[in-house]
Amino acid sequence: MYQDLTEAYNTQNDDDPLPVKQVKQMYKQCLKDKRNWDTAVGNGTLIKTIIEDFMNVTELTFPLFSELNSTLPDWPNRELMSSAIGYLKGQHGIDTLLSSAVETNNYNPNGHLPYTFNFHLPSLSLDYRIYHKKSWKEKGRGKLQKMIYSLFTRYGKIMDIETNEMDIKKAVKEIVKFEELIANKFRSKADSMNLMSLDDLNQTYPSFDFTNYITFATINADPKVFDKITNPNYQYNILYPTEFEELVDYIGENFDGKFSTNFFGNYIYYRLLRNYKDYFPSFVSLPKIDDEFSGIIDEEDELQSDAVFESDSIKSECYKNVAQLKYANFRIYVENQCLMEFHG
Repeated sequence: MYQDLTEAYNTQNDDDPLPVKQVKQMYKQCLKDKRNWDTAVGNGTLIKTIIEDFMNVTELTFPLFSELNSTLPDWPNRELMSSAIGYLKGQHGIDTLLSSAVETNNYNPNGHLPYTFNFHLPSLSLDYRIYHKKSWKEKGRGKLQKMIYSLFTRYGKIMDIETNEMDIKKAVKEIVKFEELIANKFRSKADSMNLMSLDDLNQTYPSFDFTNYITFATINADPKVFDKITNPNYQYNILYPTEFEELVDYIGENFDGKFSTNFFGNYIYYRLLRNYKDYFPSFVSLPKIDDEFSGIIDEEDELQSDAVFESDSIKSECYKNVAQLKYANFRIYVENQCLMEFHG
């Protein structure tokens, strides 16, 4: 299939439907960029611009790389936290402490509210189930630590900022400890319908400023959507009210003092860097990992099992990127097979 698809990607056809044309163009653009990667990512300016924009819009400090290089005096307030996680969602599509989505109302799809703006439990770096596997303590935790350590170190290199090694390790350990805690403390059960207005959300769950969150989470939505969901009569849905209340109380208590005041900023910027981990320039080499974070098995190959090619080749990388678009790829494959049979 790999060979058939990569050949088809390079076959121009004016009669292709739009999704197929888009996949073919994505593949060609990927080949072009991968062959001159550092130029494509602006020699690191792409990552810099993303982080700088986030700082300017949200005013959230990145403690690990702050010029002050010291411990923040206090946790961010609810307004700042909500703006940061909202912008992370709205501008970059990343869910964190608040995870939300507009979804079909399975309880009453034909009613006055066929779609609901749902609030879920927090989203972590990995699927919740991974933190519960027997292999987590043996190798899973180490893999995540290594990845976070690498992100922070590489970011420091493109910013030309020297950071204390112990500070990086402390930040890494806090982040992994936090995700383990959330994964084990908040396990969702059956969801339910619990509709609440925006005012009710702000009053019931005071650890978040939902007005700020929704403003930033919908920053790229059609203005009509924002007007609709901020109408006083509009109702949001809390899928797991018991767990959600526990989470809000826990955040309001700053997680019982389990984390430093630098944690929140470091965590948010880690999640942002993770989202763009493939966009670092090639000249920023992977850091040397000492014994504390070493002995870690690399992530499993996510490429198609029937693909017979080198995983580090440009073609395979680009194939991996566009192969996720199942519908268009299926169209390309079927039409290519039909052409082969016709000419055969």
